[in-house]
Amino acid sequence: MARFLFGTVAIFATFVSLFLIEGGNLLSLLMLSPLLIVILVPAFAVLAVWSLGDWGRAWKDALARGDADSAPDSAELWAFYERMCYLASVVGFILGLVIILSNLGDISTIGRPLAVGLMTPVYAILFGIVARILRARVERSRRA
Repeated sequence: MARFLFGTVAIFATFVSLFLIEGGNLLSLLMLSPLLIVILVPAFAVLAVWSLGDWGRAWKDALARGDADSAPDSAELWAFYERMCYLASVVGFILGLVIILSNLGDISTIGRPLAVGLMTPVYAILFGIVARILRARVERSRRA
C-alpha cells in the first residue's frame, strides 16, 4: 500500500511540477467538468458490468500485500476501467469541441471549452496510469 501511495503521489507531483516549471497556472489544472467526466463515466461503466462488491474486492486485491488470494476478475476489472478512462477522454474532448463550434461567433469564448477538451485526456491518462498500476499489482499478487 505504501509503495502504491508513494508511486501515485510521485506521478501526480511530477506532472504538476513540470506543468508549473513550464509556466502553467496551478488553478488551470483544477477543472471540475473534465475531472467529473473522467471519474464518473468509467465508474458507471464498471458498475454496468461488475457489482459494487466486485469493485470493492478489486480495490482490496490491488492494495493487498500480495499474500492474499485475489479474485480472478480483479485484473480484468482494472483493465476495463483503464480503457473506459481513455474513452471518457474522447467524450470530454468531443464535448469541448462541440461547445467551441457552437460558439464560433464569439472568438473570446473559445478558451474555456478548449481547456475542458484538452484537460479531459490529461486526467484520463493520469487515471489510466493509476488503473494500470492497480492491475499490475493484482496480476503480481496472483503470480506470487
